[in-house]
Amino acid sequence: MGMNLKMTMDKNEMYIFIIWNKVRYEEESIIDDLSKKFVIRNIIEVTWSQNEFLNNLKKFYGRSLPDAKEKSYLCGTGPFLVVVVSDMNPKFNEPSKSGISLERDYVNTNILNCKLKYRKLIGKKFTIHSSVSKNETEHNLTLLFEKNIEDLQKNFLLNGME
Repeated sequence: MGMNLKMTMDKNEMYIFIIWNKVRYEEESIIDDLSKKFVIRNIIEVTWSQNEFLNNLKKFYGRSLPDAKEKSYLCGTGPFLVVVVSDMNPKFNEPSKSGISLERDYVNTNILNCKLKYRKLIGKKFTIHSSVSKNETEHNLTLLFEKNIEDLQKNFLLNGME
């Protein structure tokens, strides 16, 4: 467990924020705020085909998404932004205190608080997505790009990486 904790607490740990299509009118202010709090590694515009959008949402969110059609109305089905960030001063909730992620995941409260702040700015829940743990980031990146963090680093898709 100690080794896992060390890996989880890595200061170069990556997270993603998704600014869904219908709320991209706030992208400048969100990206500006993110740049003040985190190191932005990359910003990637993603387009899912209209035919596959609902299926992709179901795959992305899994059982935590009760209604993919409702989510698509809320977020839009057009191009969305994926902002990859590193938190150089992470703060973690122990898994037993979180209730947000899987039992063994340490939740980065800096990331979580930003996601909640941006949702409040927009005035609607679930209009901004963020990964809040290492496992969630790996899962999200794999589903979005068929690559994990290590793959992205090797392929130089993350700006500022050594």
